[in-house]
Order: sequence, then structure tokens, then C-alpha cells
Amino acid sequence: IGIKDSHIVIIAPIDGSPASLAGIFANDVILAIDGTDTTGMDVNTAVNKIRGDIGTKVKLSIQRGSNKID
Repeated sequence: IGIKDSHIVIIAPIDGSPASLAGIFANDVILAIDGTDTTGMDVNTAVNKIRGDIGTKVKLSIQRGSNKID
């Protein structure tokens, strides 16, 4: 992930990763992590909020083009 225009953006999901299997694509913008707005959030904070033990569920709010997806 990276930052673009003060938002967390997916650069490229790793093939076979949970993000890839969940349908996350390059250039998706992460608007919120478990309901927490990511505007102005740094990459390390975002990664720490997303990562967890195997089986941990995280709800991402994604902007893909003009569509918003949870």
C-alpha cells in the first residue's frame, strides 16, 4: 500500500494473499479500516490496523472509481 492525495491506496495486492482473495485490486483507495477514516493516516498505522493473526477479520471501505465497496 501507499499514499496518494492523503489517502491509503493499494499499489498491488500479492497473488494468493487475503487481500487478493477478497477481491482487492491495484488503485483501490482504502477509505476506512473497521470504520476508522484513513484520510491523512500514515502507511504504518494502516498496515498495523489491517494485519492480524490468521483468521482475523477486518472491514475495509474501498473506493474503486466511482463505486464505494465495504
